[in-house]
Amino acid sequence: MSLSTIRLDPWGDLTLRVGPDGATDDYIVCPRTLARASPVFERMLYGGFAEREPSTRAAVGEWIVRLPEDNPITMGLFLSIIHGNYDETLQDLSLDEIYYLTVVVHYYDATKVLRPWATIWINHVASLVEDVNTPMLRVLWVAWELGSIPLFRIVSRYILLEFDAADFADALSCSSTQTPPGVLEHINSVRENVLCSLLQPFRDLIGHLLVEDEKPRWCCHAVWMGPHRCESIILGSLTWCLCKSKLWPLPEAPDIYESIAAIYTRLSGLIIHDLGQFDKKEDHSICNPSGMINSHMKTALTCLTLPLTRRHIEYIKKQEHILDMKIGCFKPLLITKALKHNLRFSQTT
Repeated sequence: MSLSTIRLDPWGDLTLRVGPDGATDDYIVCPRTLARASPVFERMLYGGFAEREPSTRAAVGEWIVRLPEDNPITMGLFLSIIHGNYDETLQDLSLDEIYYLTVVVHYYDATKVLRPWATIWINHVASLVEDVNTPMLRVLWVAWELGSIPLFRIVSRYILLEFDAADFADALSCSSTQTPPGVLEHINSVRENVLCSLLQPFRDLIGHLLVEDEKPRWCCHAVWMGPHRCESIILGSLTWCLCKSKLWPLPEAPDIYESIAAIYTRLSGLIIHDLGQFDKKEDHSICNPSGMINSHMKTALTCLTLPLTRRHIEYIKKQEHILDMKIGCFKPLLITKALKHNLRFSQTT
C-alpha cells in the first residue's frame, strides 16, 4: 500500500512505486518520456529486464515498476522535471536538495534534464563555500556533476588544506555520501606531498646546523675551528619550539593527524631565537632562519599543483558541455574571496 499516488502524465500507463516497503509513493508516468530522458530507463523499460512492458497487459494487469532504493521525494522531483511539471521553485532548491537530485540524475544518466537550472544552482552552491558549516563533500559532488571546474577547484583545494587524517578516513569509508570516483584518494595523496614540503625546510636546517668545520657552516660569522655558539642557540631554540608544538622529533607525513592548514599555522608561529648582537662586529640576527623557513612554506602552498587529474577535468568538461554551462558562471569576486578564506593566507594561486 502506497502512502500517496501522484499522476505526472494524464495518459501515463506506468506506475513507479518508489521507496522501501511501507513508505512508498506511486508515480504514474509516461514510460516513453522516461526512456527519452534516460538511457537507464530505456534499457529497464524496453530492454531485457524484468521491469519491461508486459507483453499481454490484460493477462498481467497494470504495469508497475518498483524502485525500493530510491528516495520518493527526490525521485518525485526528478520525474516532475522529466514530465515538465515544475515551477519557479526549482530555482530555490537547497544544497541538500540539489545534491540528492544530482545523485539520482547521475544514476539514471539523465544529466541533460538539469540544463535550465545548472548555472543558477552552481551560483547558489558557490555562495555557501565560505560557511564553515557547509558540507563540502556535497558541494564537491555538485560541482563535479554540474560541470563547474572553478567551483570544483575551490572545494578540492579546501578539502586538501582543511581536512585532517580523520576527515579523510571518514570520507573514504562513508558510503552514504556520493563523491567523485578517485578524487578524494588523489587529494589525500597530494596532502602527504604538501606536508613533506612544509617539513623539509626544518629537516634541511637541522642538517646545516649540525655541520662540522669540514663543510660551510650556517653561521654567517663562522671561522675555521671557531665556536658553534650561533648554531647551538638556533638549534636549541628550534628544538624547544618543535617540542612545545608536539612536532619533535619531526614526524613523517603519513603520521601527521592534523590538516595542512593547522600544521602550517603551528609551524609559521614558531619563534626561533638567535645569538643576537654578540659584539660590535658580529650581529647574529642575520643568521636567524625564520624568514627563510616561512618563505619556503609559503612557496610550498602557493605553488602547489591543484589536485585535479586529466581524467577529472575531462569528466567535468563533458558535464559542462552537456549542461551548456558557461565558463566562470559565478562571480570572479566570489571565487577570489572564497579561495582566500579557504587558504587562510593572503596569497593564492
